[in-house]
Amino acid sequence: MDVMITRERPHLFAPGISIAAGAVITGPFTADDLRVAIRAAIASHEILRCRIRLDSDGEAFYQTAAEPVEAIQVTSARWSDIYDREQRIPFDLERGELVRFFIRPVQGSCDLMVYAHHLAGDGL
Repeated sequence: MDVMITRERPHLFAPGISIAAGAVITGPFTADDLRVAIRAAIASHEILRCRIRLDSDGEAFYQTAAEPVEAIQVTSARWSDIYDREQRIPFDLERGELVRFFIRPVQGSCDLMVYAHHLAGDGL
């Protein structure tokens, strides 16, 4: 895939252009089970395996990365602390980092926070 990005170009590398979503997932499984499910989702959705390529004119393109970036972290931190930290860290778009996943195991469930660059969410 090599698709030109024509909208939102001025904000491409701004750290504040992000989407954060959280969920509580209940059931008899572990953080490792959730990690396997996240890897399957990455493998199934091309947008999660893309990098942003810049050409010599500064034009930006989605390009399928040779190796997908799996930014999955198991943590006990509070979501507000993670969000405050992550919004200050730019995504490594040229390497293919469009999404970061945070898993917080709790008794009988796992909390999941997905922190993503807006390009991974809406393709714009």
